[in-house]
Amino acid sequence: VFFGLMGAAVIGWGVRAWRWRAGGARPATHTLVLLLLLLAGLGATAVLLEQWMQRVIAPYGRLLFPSLGGIVLVLVLGWRGLHPRLPWAAIGFTAACALAVPFTLIPAAYEHTFLSEAEAAALPPAIGWQFGDADGRPFAELLSFTPQRRSMIAYDVLPVEVCWRALNPVAQNHTVLLQVIGPENSLIGGRRTYPGQGLYPTSIWQPDRVWCDLLHVFVPEEIPGTQVYRLELAMLDDATGARLPAWDRQGNPLPHNFLDVVRVETRQPPPQVDTPLAAPPPIHLLAADFADTWPVGTAVPLTLRWAAAEPLAQDYQVFVHLRAPETGENVAQADGPPHGGWYPTSWWPVGEIVSDARAFPLPADLPPGEYQLVVGFYELETGARVGAEHVLGAVRLVR
Repeated sequence: VFFGLMGAAVIGWGVRAWRWRAGGARPATHTLVLLLLLLAGLGATAVLLEQWMQRVIAPYGRLLFPSLGGIVLVLVLGWRGLHPRLPWAAIGFTAACALAVPFTLIPAAYEHTFLSEAEAAALPPAIGWQFGDADGRPFAELLSFTPQRRSMIAYDVLPVEVCWRALNPVAQNHTVLLQVIGPENSLIGGRRTYPGQGLYPTSIWQPDRVWCDLLHVFVPEEIPGTQVYRLELAMLDDATGARLPAWDRQGNPLPHNFLDVVRVETRQPPPQVDTPLAAPPPIHLLAADFADTWPVGTAVPLTLRWAAAEPLAQDYQVFVHLRAPETGENVAQADGPPHGGWYPTSWWPVGEIVSDARAFPLPADLPPGEYQLVVGFYELETGARVGAEHVLGAVRLVR
């Protein structure tokens, strides 16, 4: 109905324009100027609102309040273009809807939905984390934490379902903190909100009730790179801004609040191989960048470029060995997961070129000379090699 009323206003403006072109009475020049200024203001509001909605997750309707007067004027003038009395019918219908809203839409929008015992039992096995107030008395148990997507592209919103059980009454309202964390504990994105986006704050929680909340966190365009990022959940004391104490299911203080991970791609898609790769081996070495001469006692940078030929079920470790050519003995090594653990192999899409930049530490007591550089993958638990090792060539150590 509302779309129909807006469509009628557009048609009314079309009728007005047709009458003006047909020689009807034209509005005064100052009236046209005022109308153009009004339309320009409404257009600017629409553009700014669109930009705001891409950056902030919140109810947006209130942002149109400053423009309501202008919107109503444009609608009424459009309706009058069809019939002088049509605005009264439209206004009467809109007024009736407005009077009905407090008794229909608002109660349904603000009513919180709780899970039944059967629905709560159907949740995944409870995480069992407990959050307490400043006095250490637990008031909330975290039952589940479920990202709605496992992979996403930067400059987008990640929904996360969080299910709670209330334990003890609490008088204060506490804030839920959801963060996306990258390498070196860098903050990529974050969201602070009351439970239920403010509709069910902690001060009105009732013990033993179970419910699920859908949180949204925005991941900005500027990220360190395509890799896996950690998701962290905490609760904050509103009075001090400090994190509230949290314990695991055994009652031990949590060493960290990381619960899950999500793969985030850069806005520029990662490079792909030109032609499909054959398997085995499951991982192909495409290129290696390193200097020919390495000073001992330093950490030498090198970059390895890999691609998966098939989906990888395990997280493999990279080995980078420096070997004496006469004996084949390893004299130095730089083993570890790709990207320092921030892009495990089980997350690699088939055909994506993964650049793994790492530093190779050289002991200061290594004799100068020529050595062989060898790389590959292995299973951390068993030490078994994954595919063949790759001899990259000779490097010369110097003092």
